[in-house]
Amino acid sequence: MPRSLWQLIEPWSRTPRLWVGDADGGKAYGLDLPAHSDEAVCELHAPIRWHEIVRGSRDIHLLHPAPTAEQLGEMWDRLVTLGLQPAMRAHLGPWRDRWVRDDFAPAPGAWAVDVIGISAIGAIDKATADELASLIDGRTECVVGFGEWAYWSTT
Repeated sequence: MPRSLWQLIEPWSRTPRLWVGDADGGKAYGLDLPAHSDEAVCELHAPIRWHEIVRGSRDIHLLHPAPTAEQLGEMWDRLVTLGLQPAMRAHLGPWRDRWVRDDFAPAPGAWAVDVIGISAIGAIDKATADELASLIDGRTECVVGFGEWAYWSTT
């Protein structure tokens, strides 16, 4: 794992995986095994701005062409403007040669970030949530009024 990537995720590796509304009032942050991937080394759910990290990085790249870093950044900014606390859920793993796309092949030792979802703590209505889903060509998976939490998938 590139040192630059470990420095980003290391603080979250000490955080047990907790979900909003659990008995201790935890948040949905932490490092875990990937839920639906045999390629990724780990899954991380944290308030990390992957859209800023991957821009210009030689070590860390978005796995898929969509959502783009620009789309992720726009959604992040909109969530913050609405007064919510965003986080991204991503699978992380070493870049594989078979993932080469559009003649893009990163430097040896690079890692891939597959952003599979975005969550936000705070109140949001379903119509606004659905509008935001269109920014990332994704879909609204859940809007919880009691816990004031929402989740969007990118796939």
